[in-house]
Amino acid sequence: MTRQTKKGNNKSDSFKEIKFSAGTIRIYEGKKTDYGTISLDCGFAIRIQIVGTDKGCFISYPSYRDKNNNYINQAFCFDKEVNAELQKIIDELYD
Repeated sequence: MTRQTKKGNNKSDSFKEIKFSAGTIRIYEGKKTDYGTISLDCGFAIRIQIVGTDKGCFISYPSYRDKNNNYINQAFCFDKEVNAELQKIIDELYD
Protein backbone atom coordinates (compact mmCIF):
# COMPACT_ATOMS: atom_id res chain seq x y z
CA MET A 1 0.00 0.00 0.00
CA THR A 2 1.51 3.33 -1.08
CA ARG A 3 0.62 6.47 0.84
CA GLN A 4 1.14 9.82 -0.74
CA THR A 5 0.15 13.23 0.56
CA LYS A 6 0.13 16.42 -1.46
CA LYS A 7 -0.01 19.81 0.17
CA GLY A 8 -1.21 22.70 -1.97
CA ASN A 9 -1.48 26.42 -1.35
CA ASN A 10 -4.88 26.10 0.26
CA LYS A 11 -6.72 23.42 2.21
CA SER A 12 -8.77 22.23 -0.78
CA ASP A 13 -5.57 21.26 -2.65
CA SER A 14 -4.41 18.90 0.12
CA PHE A 15 -5.20 15.21 -0.24
CA LYS A 16 -4.18 11.73 0.83
CA GLU A 17 -3.75 9.14 -1.89
CA ILE A 18 -3.41 5.41 -1.35
CA LYS A 19 -2.97 2.70 -3.95
CA PHE A 20 -4.90 -0.54 -3.44
CA SER A 21 -5.34 -3.75 -5.44
CA ALA A 22 -7.89 -2.33 -7.93
CA GLY A 23 -6.72 1.29 -8.24
CA THR A 24 -6.25 4.41 -6.13
CA ILE A 25 -8.32 6.14 -3.47
CA ARG A 26 -7.81 9.88 -3.02
CA ILE A 27 -9.34 11.74 -0.06
CA TYR A 28 -9.64 15.51 0.38
CA GLU A 29 -10.42 17.19 3.68
CA GLY A 30 -13.77 18.99 3.51
CA LYS A 31 -15.34 21.57 5.80
CA LYS A 32 -18.09 19.23 7.01
CA THR A 33 -17.33 15.91 5.33
CA ASP A 34 -14.19 14.53 3.70
CA TYR A 35 -14.64 13.56 0.07
CA GLY A 36 -12.69 12.09 -2.80
CA THR A 37 -12.53 9.57 -5.61
CA ILE A 38 -11.86 5.91 -6.10
CA SER A 39 -10.05 5.57 -9.43
CA LEU A 40 -10.11 2.05 -10.78
CA ASP A 41 -7.34 0.62 -12.96
CA CYS A 42 -9.95 -0.27 -15.60
CA GLY A 43 -10.54 3.44 -16.26
CA PHE A 44 -13.57 4.31 -14.12
CA ALA A 45 -13.68 6.73 -11.20
CA ILE A 46 -16.33 7.01 -8.48
CA ARG A 47 -16.89 10.09 -6.34
CA ILE A 48 -17.18 9.33 -2.63
CA GLN A 49 -17.69 10.93 0.75
CA ILE A 50 -16.26 9.66 4.02
CA VAL A 51 -19.01 9.54 6.61
CA GLY A 52 -18.32 9.30 10.33
CA THR A 53 -20.72 7.51 12.64
CA ASP A 54 -20.65 6.22 16.20
CA LYS A 55 -19.39 2.90 14.80
CA GLY A 56 -16.55 4.46 12.78
CA CYS A 57 -16.10 5.81 9.26
CA PHE A 58 -17.32 4.37 6.00
CA ILE A 59 -17.29 5.19 2.29
CA SER A 60 -20.52 6.71 1.03
CA TYR A 61 -21.04 6.26 -2.70
CA PRO A 62 -23.39 8.44 -4.77
CA SER A 63 -26.92 7.60 -3.68
CA TYR A 64 -30.52 8.69 -3.88
CA ARG A 65 -33.64 8.31 -1.75
CA ASP A 66 -36.39 6.02 -2.96
CA LYS A 67 -40.11 6.60 -2.40
CA ASN A 68 -39.83 4.74 0.94
CA ASN A 69 -37.15 7.24 2.07
CA ASN A 70 -34.37 4.60 1.94
CA TYR A 71 -30.93 5.47 0.58
CA ILE A 72 -29.93 3.45 -2.48
CA ASN A 73 -26.28 3.46 -3.62
CA GLN A 74 -25.83 4.24 -7.31
CA ALA A 75 -22.35 2.71 -7.29
CA PHE A 76 -20.97 0.01 -5.06
CA CYS A 77 -18.18 -2.50 -4.82
CA PHE A 78 -19.44 -6.02 -5.43
CA ASP A 79 -16.09 -7.68 -4.69
CA LYS A 80 -16.03 -8.46 -0.95
CA GLU A 81 -12.22 -8.60 -0.80
CA VAL A 82 -11.81 -5.16 -2.42
CA ASN A 83 -14.56 -3.76 -0.21
CA ALA A 84 -12.77 -5.08 2.91
CA GLU A 85 -9.46 -3.64 1.64
CA LEU A 86 -11.03 -0.19 1.15
CA GLN A 87 -12.62 -0.30 4.60
CA LYS A 88 -9.24 -1.18 6.14
CA ILE A 89 -7.67 1.84 4.42
CA ILE A 90 -10.40 4.13 5.78
CA ASP A 91 -10.06 2.65 9.27
CA GLU A 92 -6.28 3.23 9.24
CA LEU A 93 -6.62 6.80 7.97
CA TYR A 94 -9.22 7.83 10.52
CA ASP A 95 -7.93 6.03 13.64
